[in-house]
Amino acid sequence: MASTQAQLKMALQLHQRGDLRGAEAHYSQVLSAEPNNYTALVNVATIYLSKGEWQRAERSLKWASLTNVANPEIFYKLGFSLQQQGKLDEAIVAYQKVLKKQDNYPGVYSQLGMIYHQQAKFEEAISAFQKNITLQPNSVDGYYNLGFAFQCLDKLDEAVFCYQQVLKIHQQHFPTYTNLAICLKRQDKFVESIAAFQKALAIKPSSSDMNVLHEVFYNYGLTLYSNSQIEEAIIAYKEAIKLKEDYPEARLSLGLALLLIGNYPEGWPEYEFRLNDTEKYKIPNLTKWNGTLNDAPELILLGEQGIGDVIQFLRYGKLLKKSFPVVSIAVDKSLCNLVEQTKIFDQVYSFPVLPSSYNPNAKWIFVLSLPGLLNISYQNPILTEPYMIAEANRSGFWHSKLQSSSSLVVGLNWQGNPKVEECNDFKGRSFKLSEYELLASIPGLQFVSLQKGYGSEQLETCTFKDKFVDCQDEISAAWDWMETAAIINSCDLIITSDTSVAHLAGALGKPTWILLKKIPEWRWALEGETSPWYPSVRLFRQTEAENWMQVMLKVKEELQKLLMKG
Repeated sequence: MASTQAQLKMALQLHQRGDLRGAEAHYSQVLSAEPNNYTALVNVATIYLSKGEWQRAERSLKWASLTNVANPEIFYKLGFSLQQQGKLDEAIVAYQKVLKKQDNYPGVYSQLGMIYHQQAKFEEAISAFQKNITLQPNSVDGYYNLGFAFQCLDKLDEAVFCYQQVLKIHQQHFPTYTNLAICLKRQDKFVESIAAFQKALAIKPSSSDMNVLHEVFYNYGLTLYSNSQIEEAIIAYKEAIKLKEDYPEARLSLGLALLLIGNYPEGWPEYEFRLNDTEKYKIPNLTKWNGTLNDAPELILLGEQGIGDVIQFLRYGKLLKKSFPVVSIAVDKSLCNLVEQTKIFDQVYSFPVLPSSYNPNAKWIFVLSLPGLLNISYQNPILTEPYMIAEANRSGFWHSKLQSSSSLVVGLNWQGNPKVEECNDFKGRSFKLSEYELLASIPGLQFVSLQKGYGSEQLETCTFKDKFVDCQDEISAAWDWMETAAIINSCDLIITSDTSVAHLAGALGKPTWILLKKIPEWRWALEGETSPWYPSVRLFRQTEAENWMQVMLKVKEELQKLLMKG
């Protein structure tokens, strides 16, 4: 039998020639005879690492570290094996031992940075990546990883700088262009973002790049959409869907874009992909309605998304009553009284709907799925007459308070839910109360704040607070939707951003001016001053993104004309 030294020599020769299987076998024989053989332990661990056998590598390296505690390479490889197994805290300890022995050991700071990033410890990751760049100033991965950590902390200027450094070194780095484009989009630098996306898409993608190419086309589409290039965005969304058919985010964005340009036949089916986040509203044990008329003893419409969405589309319950014995609706509890007041529905349920409440053979449908099933289009909404009703006694109460002078009473609303407005489609639809200051100089006006919750605190520091009605505190305390409807009904005019108040006022038939951002939500289309959804509504559109002053100047001009007419 060959000696241990001969076995080790043969193992090293086979290892050098690339015969890993043979080398591993000889190293194993050496370790059977000499379990503490340092050379065999380290080299067989290297083979295990190359094969992705992380646990075996870990065992060998831990044993080797007991034999030679001075060698930083052992702890580096040990840290890597632990890292690959997800033993991140143990890996950090191993890498820190490397640095105690050699503080400029290549690659350690990079690996530490990636672990900290994985643990969402982005500040620590940034520190590690910066030290890595100090040691390797021309490292593509170093600057890229540092940029990505900055991006995760929303430090976009720093991220952009790092990505630009990568591109000075490697001008064909696909991931850098895509992340640079995303950062620029988040900074609202849409033209620069689009250019970066186009450079990324001009690069022949690697196999790993192909795995995310659908996301690149999707984000490219979002940026084009934000830059008012709707047709181009539609093309990008379709490319994303070609690469990944099961891509609900892209399908929904495609649907929204198609609806915005008035392509309702193609848009409605794609809009159904919004339903990924509406599972909580479904009624168990009942069948979803497929659009066939007269096929159930009861049809239950399910409210979804925002209050304004429900108000806009509950109107179609009136149409469906011709085809079902019972048409019901389920909405948030806060809306129940207001919806009951319409007399459209046989039953108004509040969520969650109890099984004892409805017919066991009933069917259900989401309220925003109705337009697609009923072939509703922007040109043909079918039902346009007012359908919401303000309660007579409450309307009389508020009318006596608000119409006690000859002033034109204007209800104001300005702010939607800021959490909702983090979304691409809603971002920028609201503005501050101070934007209305331009209107305050017009004589003969009295304002009513219809703002509740978010944004209502701005009234306290408003420079034109004296323009608001004397009973404003009483109005601000009235949170019930029935009260809001009565207050709106008692105003002469409503001026509002795109919020639920706009829908309620429109559905009441109240003269309403809705102030829209440059790329509005799909229901308002891209042009025109009128809306087929609500004949009493007039639309005032931004011509330049985020420029509300231009909108307010137009509103002021039209208000002055209205007052002159008397």
